[in-house]
Amino acid sequence: MSKKDFSKLVWIPQLLAAAYAVFLVYFWEKASVNTASFVTELLPSFIILAILALTWKKSKFGGIFFILFAVAFAAYFFFVKLSFDNAYLMIGIMAGLPAIIGILFLIFSKKKVLAAQAAPKEAEEVKKDA
Repeated sequence: MSKKDFSKLVWIPQLLAAAYAVFLVYFWEKASVNTASFVTELLPSFIILAILALTWKKSKFGGIFFILFAVAFAAYFFFVKLSFDNAYLMIGIMAGLPAIIGILFLIFSKKKVLAAQAAPKEAEEVKKDA
């Protein structure tokens, strides 16, 4: 892969996290009735956007946060909201997406991408010296 391809990979988890926050806003907007519950139910999306802003430079922290967020969401839906028909589907969607985003944050952490970009340069320098 070229250097440009690696720099594009770094943006994938960040864009997915922003899209997930927008998804939560849309999802909760359809479910809430009054203003107090609307603001309370939007808290996870506000937390996601705040953590996304804080982890813009430190991808590993973002990965750890999203994995913990997925575990917390799964526990919440398992213990509190398990009374409706498609509860397991809801757990899979609401907790699975942040888990995938967290794994992508860890895979495409900027340090790994920068190291992968530097590796071909070092290999070319070794070939030139030989």
